[in-house]
Amino acid sequence: MAERQLKLREAGGACELLTTGLQSTWKQSPFNIQGALITVAELLCSCPNALAKFGDIGAAVVAAMNTHGEDAGVQQAGIHVIQALARIDGARMQLRGCNALEALADAMRAHPHSSDIQECAADAAVLILWHGGRLIDGLLQRGRRTLRE
Repeated sequence: MAERQLKLREAGGACELLTTGLQSTWKQSPFNIQGALITVAELLCSCPNALAKFGDIGAAVVAAMNTHGEDAGVQQAGIHVIQALARIDGARMQLRGCNALEALADAMRAHPHSSDIQECAADAAVLILWHGGRLIDGLLQRGRRTLRE
């Protein structure tokens, strides 16, 4: 039990560090960003409850990817964080709201010859849209009702 709580604190600390760090000088060093993103991806995979404390991590990841679009390492690490987040039910909506799908598409366009980026970004997009069918169905039904009125 104590080990699990320590893991949660470590994951939460890494998420907090990334979230706040992206707002400052880390934006200037792709190497530091890539390292932080890799750490957060690993922690989220092993301890997904860390997201509960730092729910704006998705926006921080998208900001990092947008800032360093030319850096394949940052893009790959960001995609892995998005994949990890997209496996958490509550995070998928957040990812849709912070333009993660657009960041994935931008990464794919910027690195068309990287099969790893292409495959992982496509996988992440599918994960984000996993429950999107219900959302689309609901919007279509609402639109039909509006047209009838």
